[in-house]
Amino acid sequence: MSWSYQLLSIEERLVFDRASVFAGSFDLAAAEYVCAGGDVDPLDVVDLLGSLVDKSMIYASRAHGSALFVVLETLRQYGEECLAEAGCAPSIRNRHLEWFLQSAHRGNLLTQGPREAEGKRLFEVIWDNLRVAFGWAQAIGDVESARLISDYAFRFGTESMNPEHRDWCDQIVVLGGDAGPNSSQAFGNAAWWAVLTGDLAAADALARRGVAAAEGLDDVVADSRCWTSLGMTELSFGRVDATVRQRIQRIADEHPDAGRRIGAYYALIEMAALESDHGTEATLVQALWDDAEANGSPSLRSIAAIKRSNLATHATPPDFVEAARWGDVGLALAREVGSRSYEAGAYLALGVSNARLSDQRTLEVARANLLINARSRGWWGIWRCFDILTFYWAATGEREPAAVLLGHLQAQNAPPGSIEYINLRRDATDLLGSDSQTQASLDRGAAMTPDKILAYALEQLGASPETHRHG
Repeated sequence: MSWSYQLLSIEERLVFDRASVFAGSFDLAAAEYVCAGGDVDPLDVVDLLGSLVDKSMIYASRAHGSALFVVLETLRQYGEECLAEAGCAPSIRNRHLEWFLQSAHRGNLLTQGPREAEGKRLFEVIWDNLRVAFGWAQAIGDVESARLISDYAFRFGTESMNPEHRDWCDQIVVLGGDAGPNSSQAFGNAAWWAVLTGDLAAADALARRGVAAAEGLDDVVADSRCWTSLGMTELSFGRVDATVRQRIQRIADEHPDAGRRIGAYYALIEMAALESDHGTEATLVQALWDDAEANGSPSLRSIAAIKRSNLATHATPPDFVEAARWGDVGLALAREVGSRSYEAGAYLALGVSNARLSDQRTLEVARANLLINARSRGWWGIWRCFDILTFYWAATGEREPAAVLLGHLQAQNAPPGSIEYINLRRDATDLLGSDSQTQASLDRGAAMTPDKILAYALEQLGASPETHRHG
């Protein structure tokens, strides 16, 4: 390797050394920004990269119509050592941080509308480099840049259910202060991840710290995720707080970001459904639908379709066939842009409607939901899927697995949350009764750890207990 390196021109060595700061793949625009400077003219970077590719020091490929470059790990480590010896590493890493902060900002804007798929592809390409940029920002004490990377990647990170992004959000809470709009947003991001993973006590505590951080600002943007997270934690335990609802209504009415408005509508709809206020629920679902359609984001339209499915479930009488139809619409939209979280949400909507119809498809969608949520430890979704399975198995005579899951849910004090899951758990409990055999199965489920019960459920659905770890 040293011999090959010595054969390079001075300019080629500079580009190779500087390219060692990249992780994974990078495109020409990134290389021109990071690798140019001093003896390397930006206009010469493309030819120098081509020469390094010809000499097998850098490798090239194409994805989505664009050329991408990668430095293999052994070569990258060598280049990194050369860069450090030259004393240039900090300045090059700063340029790398600047470029990928800009890239994350661009990706965030793209994900907020009809070009959502393009934005998500960008995040997929740059994710490894965002990790490096985030780490460098932490290393040099640039909390603001680290916070911005985490914030810009929030929608992609949560919708792809990437646990690494949750770690970033948690780290920003530790690094940041306890006052001001930026701190409030950081608490809100971490709180929402805690909701998704079922850590409701942490979600509540983080959201309340975020509300306190924004106290006196009268800023609907700063603490919006804090209030929405508070609303969802309250709902999970079957409660509606008037002050929380008032603040969430303001977010739905005034927030400039469609995603935040849709999240607010979601919480408000759940509140109306919990109170059996079907007129208000229908009005809010229509408002959510109109906002999502105007924005054009497939993910937001997926949420709207899922809430239409829920609305059909809550109708008098319930229309479970219509609910299943809207669940399929939501699933197709989520798949269009690879939104794992909304795909999982659509599977839940389909699970509720199909379970009520005693349709065997319930097992198929439950299995798909569990496999998605298991990879990110999304217990909020797993518990709801367990409620679907508990009712379906109880209604179709499969009493033992139904009682095992119900026993675990009861022992964990797992809140059912939304009204449809409250009703499913109530009806499953009534169907199972309280005979000695049922009690033995309840006790068996109560004794299982979360990992054991998840493996048990997947086995009952025909999935290997290892699938959720390696699949």
